[in-house]
Amino acid sequence: MAILASSHLGFALSTTHICTGSILGTGIGRGTKVSWGTFGKMGTAWLITLPCAAVVGAVTSFIAVKGGVVGTIAVIVLLLLSSLLIIRQANHNKVDFSNVNDADKVVVAKQTDPELGRAPKTMEQVKRELVGAGSGDRGTGALV
Repeated sequence: MAILASSHLGFALSTTHICTGSILGTGIGRGTKVSWGTFGKMGTAWLITLPCAAVVGAVTSFIAVKGGVVGTIAVIVLLLLSSLLIIRQANHNKVDFSNVNDADKVVVAKQTDPELGRAPKTMEQVKRELVGAGSGDRGTGALV
């Protein structure tokens, strides 16, 4: 209902807001455990994101407008460098189907960091677990 009302009124909605609101609402509605600390962190991040985006937009706009062609090229170069840095950082600790549920906290570190625990499972390990689960074999530690 809130999504339809917000859309009708012209409010911008991100998929992050929609998914988080859905998960939170489902957790509250079913009476299950809700991690309010994590929810608070997400809310804080959302509150910080808007002014930061405004500052970045104002600075890049100022550089592009006042700098003319050179300013526009500088903004494009900054955008590309920032994107490469984000991709580089994201590849330090990849999340995929084999490790997405391993932790409830985000750790920004290299895979060799001992605090990360076990290494992510390979596709073959996950396949073996799924095959074991399908056969009803409970003695191998497979997911059932």
